[in-house]
Amino acid sequence: MGTSSFNNLCRALEQRWQIRYSWLVALALVFFLVIGQFLTALPASATVLKTTLPRPQVASSGSSSSVIDPASTVLWQLGKNDNSAAEFAAYQTVNPENVTVPSDWSTRTDWSFMSEGLDAADNPAMQINYTLNSVPQYGVMFAVHILDAYESMPQMSVFSNGIMVGLIQIAGMNGTGSTYPYEKLYRVYIPTQFLNAGSNVLRLEATNCIWCSSSENQYLWWKWDYLQLAALDAPATEPLNGRYTNLGTSIVKNQFTYDQDTLRMAPYAMKWLGIAYSGNTIRSSFWTDTTSSWQPNATAWLQMLRDYNMQTVVDHINGGLIGNSLNADGTLPQAVQTEYTNFFKTYGSLMQYYELDNEPGYGGSQQAGWPLANEVAMAQWLHNNLPTLAPNVQLVAPGWSYSPTGGTPSGWERDPASRWQVEQYTALTNGHAYNTEEGGRGLSFLENLLTYGNQGLLTGDGLPKPMLTTEVGAYDYTTDDSRFGADPNHTNSAAWDRLLRGQIGYADSIDQHAAFSFNDQNMMQDNWSNDPFSTQEWPAVTNDDPRMDTERRLALAYATHGAPLTYTYNNVSAVQNQHVYFRAVNTATLAPLAGSGGTSTKILLNFVNFNHEGTAPVTMNVQVQMPQAGVYSGERFGAGTTYDQAHSYVRNLQGPTLNLSETLAPGQSVQYILDTQAPLTAPSAPTNVTAKPGNTEAQISWWNASTPATANVTYNVQRAIDGPQPSYTTIATGVTGTSYVDHNINNGTKYDYEISAVNAAGESPYSIAASTTPWNDIRYEAESGVLTGGASIQSDSFASGGAVVGNMHIGGATVTLNNVDGGPSGGTATLLIHYAQGNTTTSTKGLLINGQRVAQLSFASTGAWSGSASAYATLTTTVKLNSDFNNTIALTNNSGAGDQGGVNIDYMELITSYPGQQLFYDDFESGNANQWAPYDGSWSVCQVGSNSKEYCGSNTTENISLAGSSWANYSVQAYIVASSSGNAGICILGRVQDGSHFYQAELKSGNTWDIWKNDGGSWSQIASGTFNWSANTYYLVRFNMNGSTLTMSYSTDNGNTWATLGSGTDGTWSSGKVGVRVWGTTGRFDQMKVLAD
Repeated sequence: MGTSSFNNLCRALEQRWQIRYSWLVALALVFFLVIGQFLTALPASATVLKTTLPRPQVASSGSSSSVIDPASTVLWQLGKNDNSAAEFAAYQTVNPENVTVPSDWSTRTDWSFMSEGLDAADNPAMQINYTLNSVPQYGVMFAVHILDAYESMPQMSVFSNGIMVGLIQIAGMNGTGSTYPYEKLYRVYIPTQFLNAGSNVLRLEATNCIWCSSSENQYLWWKWDYLQLAALDAPATEPLNGRYTNLGTSIVKNQFTYDQDTLRMAPYAMKWLGIAYSGNTIRSSFWTDTTSSWQPNATAWLQMLRDYNMQTVVDHINGGLIGNSLNADGTLPQAVQTEYTNFFKTYGSLMQYYELDNEPGYGGSQQAGWPLANEVAMAQWLHNNLPTLAPNVQLVAPGWSYSPTGGTPSGWERDPASRWQVEQYTALTNGHAYNTEEGGRGLSFLENLLTYGNQGLLTGDGLPKPMLTTEVGAYDYTTDDSRFGADPNHTNSAAWDRLLRGQIGYADSIDQHAAFSFNDQNMMQDNWSNDPFSTQEWPAVTNDDPRMDTERRLALAYATHGAPLTYTYNNVSAVQNQHVYFRAVNTATLAPLAGSGGTSTKILLNFVNFNHEGTAPVTMNVQVQMPQAGVYSGERFGAGTTYDQAHSYVRNLQGPTLNLSETLAPGQSVQYILDTQAPLTAPSAPTNVTAKPGNTEAQISWWNASTPATANVTYNVQRAIDGPQPSYTTIATGVTGTSYVDHNINNGTKYDYEISAVNAAGESPYSIAASTTPWNDIRYEAESGVLTGGASIQSDSFASGGAVVGNMHIGGATVTLNNVDGGPSGGTATLLIHYAQGNTTTSTKGLLINGQRVAQLSFASTGAWSGSASAYATLTTTVKLNSDFNNTIALTNNSGAGDQGGVNIDYMELITSYPGQQLFYDDFESGNANQWAPYDGSWSVCQVGSNSKEYCGSNTTENISLAGSSWANYSVQAYIVASSSGNAGICILGRVQDGSHFYQAELKSGNTWDIWKNDGGSWSQIASGTFNWSANTYYLVRFNMNGSTLTMSYSTDNGNTWATLGSGTDGTWSSGKVGVRVWGTTGRFDQMKVLAD
């Protein structure tokens, strides 16, 4: 070996020694310096207390109610239970390392023939060879007491005779600078079917993250105190996979709202995430300053969680004490005590956990933080009173942010001693974790060790009390530590996976933040008003896996609970030594939830593939023994970016033995949610049927009619032209989705649609009808879009729909229109955006078409944000669209791309017409005026002679009727006739905003024509002239609007040629509907037509 190579090796060894052992030196130094000074400073009367840390519970300690599935009969143990790895050898360079359990294991003191742990760079695997005289009746429990591990959150695969039975997530502190290592006893259940009478091999592996290269190996190591295998005392109640862990999230609309939308969506979200039915936790935000957002539905929300066997941790009062100060003696004011009392009397019986506060260092005005004294007073009062008010509710420490500033005294939340003043009163600890747990101060893992370690309370088996993490999350921009070698396309997934795995290694209950409403932290895209089956995963980063896939995978492997069901593989050779894991549980064996009494009867069957990316898919062909004979049915969730893609129903699974086969790519997971099968009944009629207009087409959508039934359905669609007694024709049968596009229908004609659902038991009644009228140019109100990133709805009576989308200056603010129609063939269209912009400078926003940024649009100042029609202007641009309703259009404020400034978006409109194209027509021969909306006066279809019907306005002071879509440049024409020409007028209206904002072209008494603008009752004449016209004579009149030019003309040859009466200019409105108006006379209109200009 050359000198350079030798020196490099020495440096590498030195670095690794420093990483693994430097904490011992540092700990000793800190101990002598700090403790020595402390002892010197003690007054003579002080007593130094000795704290003896209890050993972690092990099998030989006997059965205990505090240990899940006690295993008292130790079959073998490697190493001594002495909180030391000194009896072992250093890491050996061998793969695999073969160890045979010695016959004298129970008395042996020399264990130097085996390594002190596993190290992916030296001995990445260990095979432990042992013999069983007979297979224990209830299976065995493998236990390993970890003394130290690196901060990379390593994972240890456990194989029994070649079958993966567990993947232990090891929480490590080495590398963080922590004063305390994290010691933990991890346990893995091994069922009898994977044990042999005679020779057995237990294989342990240091396993890379799914996307990480061998660069990660040098950081995947741990040391152990001992390893043990023991026979269970009774049938297992849980297929332990390292430790018992609950996973959850928060499901809330617009960050604080619990309404019917939230209640409807939550069950779908919980099932898709894989957390339903197992007693997992959901965080509920019932804050005192958002009462109107949650109180009307709070009881229904908690009952819904109970019905899905979900626990909840509730937020309520923060350190601001709802506007009150502490009493002079430091106790809570009576108003706060009363609020607590009433709250727990009302809701306490349906709760399990109460979170004292959320991030107190950031609370209050301008995130100034709350006083420590307030937090202590709240904790003390709840500690003393909860046992009486709601004995089923456990108090959880605040969701610590560990802020180094804020609060009184400033930065107290970062101080372990200050936190301890609060923590001493809580049953569970807490701490928020975002992006990573690698590093130093401010991270929940390290900070909680400081809180309890500094009090001398660490037990050698994790923290001294359970931990409920009320917020853990990663953002779209989060990336994994580059040292660990994640695939560049998967650094976001690797980071989220590592963070969540670390939580599984040391926290007891973990709530991801959040399923909805928080944009680039989301699991799913907000979908409150559409069919829940259309809910989509939050895409996170292009080419990377959505965060939801990671949470599902880990939930299925660690957070589905109940008695394990017996299973075997029908294709053992295919899964041998593969990192694939099957978990089958009977949730009916879980104890009722505290307080609410929630239970479940579901059987959960989970398939998970932990193999490294790039490896071939693996088929898992399992045979499962169900709890009883009979037929089972339920739901299956697999791969898919939408709920509908991921979900399917399963029926007629004949028990007690089920044979199931799933082929999974690396990182994929599948869950079956089963119950005993009930008789199949015909579905109920589909609900929430909507019809959206397009250009010569319409999209009809509805909500899945088979929920909550357990059978797939198809749908029939029927259509009728709208009328008093519509005659329906079936236009589609056997539709498998929850939407249908009806092509080749006539623009300007109103259609009605009804839907029925069909399954093997029969057909439902038809739904309530939904109606729509197709148009060339379709307007989409911005407030009907999906709002993310802080964009919000703001009222303005002058906006098209009475509201706009504002706050578009916020970074990430986005408004997205879904299911936008591109016409039957797609192609190029003009996008018109109606907006207000009150800045003096131009604002810019990114335009995204179908997820791709295609342009940056500039919004010039309009002089005001709202309050008048003149505050609004239009911007147009050209876009390219897919066919039918397969498009999304979004405006976003991405500062990284140069977007800046504010703008209020009123609506977006697609203009797909061509010059001369007929946009609207009504000759009233149908006998109805269903396309018209009378605004004032009396209007009806009247019979004229024996063969003609016309639209008639009676002889009253004012008659206005409106029709059509919102077109930009067009001509509106009609045959018009007035019964009187004296002190009267008959008018065609254009660019109508509403009944008091429009342009009109008029034939008026005194043989005149004119063009007027009505701006909220303020009339302005734009143009006028003379025209000899008579009562009871038909005139074909046209009103043309192109840009700001308004022109009136007439024809004497049925529209073959036109003579211009005159024109004028006005730019107040750039688009709008059409209408008719008469005053001082009875007027009739026929063959009303709109043509694109």
